[in-house]
Amino acid sequence: MNKILIILAFIFFVVLFSAPVKAEPPESITIDNNTLLFNGSGYRSKFFIKVYRGSLYLPEKIMAESQSIGKEDVIFQNGYPGAIKMQFVYNEVEAEKIKDAFREGIENNSPMLADTDYVKKFINIFDFNVVEGDVITLFIKDKDSVTIFYNENILDAVNGKDIGTAVYKIYIGEKPADKSLKKGMLGK
Repeated sequence: MNKILIILAFIFFVVLFSAPVKAEPPESITIDNNTLLFNGSGYRSKFFIKVYRGSLYLPEKIMAESQSIGKEDVIFQNGYPGAIKMQFVYNEVEAEKIKDAFREGIENNSPMLADTDYVKKFINIFDFNVVEGDVITLFIKDKDSVTIFYNENILDAVNGKDIGTAVYKIYIGEKPADKSLKKGMLGK
């Protein structure tokens, strides 16, 4: 029994310390001539497995301690332009899982938009698998416009009433995809 525990502990530490060290997100990014400041980040996990590191970029850094960020409207009203950057750390995520995650996030936080043509277009853009090291950036130009980048190349832009707000809500809405990721993005 002791040998089994020792072997399991050894495997745990090998896996823990052999994980690649990821660089910290940059303090700012520039998209479409807009300089956006790093607000916070965290990991999106599924069943205790880290899938990607999500970072929130805003025109001004908004920290939980300094503003009423819990009321959501601080970002939903003033966070434009902004961006969500997803740096994948898991070895491969299938296209259908990505689509399902976006679909669920919209349905949970903006159900009135779930059946619109522009939300369906947004979800269907993600028709590719991602691998470790890939980066998806969602540039939220305003409440009604989102541009999707994949490894710094523009995939498409989606325009429609409140699509920008709906994308923010996937991550920092009342029913976020991952509560610890939300806290990290909000600098809590």
